[in-house]
Amino acid sequence: MIYAIVTTTVGDQPDADQRREQERYLDQLAEDGVLVAAGPFDDNAGEMMLIRAASTADAIEVARRSPRVADGVDRCRVRRWNHICYDSAALDQEQGAEPTLEVVAPTEQAYSIIDATDDPEHAETLVRCFARKQIAANDVTRVNFLRGARKRGWRKLLLRHEEELIGQVEFSPAAAAGLPVSGDTRVIHCLWMRDAYTGLEGGRQLLAACATAAPQPAALTTIAFNPELAWLPSSFFERQGFTPIDKLPTGRFVGNTEVTAYLMWRPLRSDATPPEWDRDRVRAGIDFCPAYPWIHGRRLYWGTDFDFRAVVVQEGLRRPELLEQFPVLGTQKTETWKLVKIGFPRVDLERAVQLIQGALIEEPTYYAYAHAVDSDELIIIYPFRDYRVTSDSESWEEAIRYGLDKGIPREELVFTPFPFDDEQT
Repeated sequence: MIYAIVTTTVGDQPDADQRREQERYLDQLAEDGVLVAAGPFDDNAGEMMLIRAASTADAIEVARRSPRVADGVDRCRVRRWNHICYDSAALDQEQGAEPTLEVVAPTEQAYSIIDATDDPEHAETLVRCFARKQIAANDVTRVNFLRGARKRGWRKLLLRHEEELIGQVEFSPAAAAGLPVSGDTRVIHCLWMRDAYTGLEGGRQLLAACATAAPQPAALTTIAFNPELAWLPSSFFERQGFTPIDKLPTGRFVGNTEVTAYLMWRPLRSDATPPEWDRDRVRAGIDFCPAYPWIHGRRLYWGTDFDFRAVVVQEGLRRPELLEQFPVLGTQKTETWKLVKIGFPRVDLERAVQLIQGALIEEPTYYAYAHAVDSDELIIIYPFRDYRVTSDSESWEEAIRYGLDKGIPREELVFTPFPFDDEQT
């Protein structure tokens, strides 16, 4: 199938290095047999590419990797081109000649906005997001937040491309916001697109829908983060006319990169006044949504009733900040390590296992294990896999074999739950 990628320049005109990088990208597409034709419009405000792709998602991926799109110089639209026939020789004519295209029948742009706030068909996305694996359907934190926020103007819009949900924007008046922002403004909690669609027109359509949704707000405000991070990057909002008011190093890290929060706004009326934020609350943690990354708060779970208790080796954590996301129930020193016991509820089990896996040192391999308080369940957690077993040691055989393969001594592969001296009950 043939797709047209139509780009429009929205940032500064590309410099010489950016032009060369774009040319190299086009040369590679041509070498791979993907590119049919490409060239700028006569006003130099963008260009069009005709490419071969097996699906819309593949065509979007080609567009997303374009250096000028990735750098924010261009925005683009991807449209399937239902060509009846074309004169391939005409496409090879020298620059300046008019190619002969006999029939051009592009489809309509396949984006649509859905207001999910009171739509029963999409009710599940209110708690769980459009990517449903992110949050449990009955998550207590999320349900409690929505119970009050919906009455005070909270809304969620979904973006659909053809039949697929690909993005969302969640917003509310400052008085109902989950972010610690105050003022006469509409607060954007999240603007999220599937990876294959980032850098394209969809995110801007969601932002425009947020700005125009009734009642008309005086301004838009959000808390954004480092441009090099994937979640609400400040660079995206700056390209959409937002201005940073303040910034705050959070003391949290992704790898070796410290996460910095930016208070950003875009006035929509002449009488708009800049918003304010509570810096202490930002630093302490944002807890209205368990999927909110990095500034999630000091704990994954804020309650005191724990269905599971997990034991981790503090020296075995490549990301020691893990221990700030869970309530620590007790510690115990051995001759070699410091053991830490943490707690979490059943509703957060899968997310907790993922967080623990991501925090463990991979080489040499360390492990953790979690046991249910009121049942025989036992979960043995390695960096890249976990084993759901019981307290019966005969069920540990496969998990022990994996640990031995990773070089862990046999005597250290014991997963029997035991109480700590200072453990909270």
